[in-house]
Amino acid sequence: MRIIMLSIESYMQRFKKYLIQWYDTEDAYVKRNIRLKEEHTERVMQNIIELSNLLKLTEYESFLAEITALYHDIARFRQFYEYKTFDDRKSFDHAEEGTRIIQEQGFLEGIDTNDKYKILSAIRYHNKKHLPKFTDHTEELLAKLIRDADKLDIWFIVGKELAENDDPAITLGYTDNGKFNPQIIKLLREQKIVDYRLVQSTVDFKLTTLGWLYDINFKQTFYLIRKNNVLRPILHSLPDIPEINETKNYIENFIESIFSTIKK
Repeated sequence: MRIIMLSIESYMQRFKKYLIQWYDTEDAYVKRNIRLKEEHTERVMQNIIELSNLLKLTEYESFLAEITALYHDIARFRQFYEYKTFDDRKSFDHAEEGTRIIQEQGFLEGIDTNDKYKILSAIRYHNKKHLPKFTDHTEELLAKLIRDADKLDIWFIVGKELAENDDPAITLGYTDNGKFNPQIIKLLREQKIVDYRLVQSTVDFKLTTLGWLYDINFKQTFYLIRKNNVLRPILHSLPDIPEINETKNYIENFIESIFSTIKK
């Protein structure tokens, strides 16, 4: 049995110490989005703790999952500070850069070498369209956990922030032009993930995030989706037109169909 030599708090202290430098700006917009990502990290950690409990993971598996959540977006702070965007296409791949920063800063010091690799692997793949085939159970578990926990909070952010602020940083610069791409509707009805190259508006962006439902790894994640109503604000914010309403009903029925298979 592995012994956890350092507490999660000690790693959080490293994270907080690193974070201070990115608040050193007079730009209120940058500060606001740095804070948004800090809060995102905190909520993703809570999501991963909930999932770990629902999945009845071991104490050490849960610890590794929390560390993965803590550092999964570590590169986002430099990204927004320097480029004022969260769009990897306009800056850098934040997952790849994150693994470099983690190793450079020694953030995983105290963790077994093999487990460091598994954490870095999960972070490296957390933003990729598809996961590779893993040969190690823990590596695969961490990768799937962080993807689900991350999606849960991004849905929350999209629903909350766009309702309150309409921040272009959240929509990656897309604007509400009142239009939507019918091809996205078609892909959602086929239970397929949408390519961002099809996105032309804020409505398209919101619809694209709904397609992440088809990339959820655990039924317990659907339990949290339904329990916390994380998709409701997004669904309610979509235009009240037949094509969209039919898609909303399809999405809601899809969630219920998965939820109904979860053992109470």
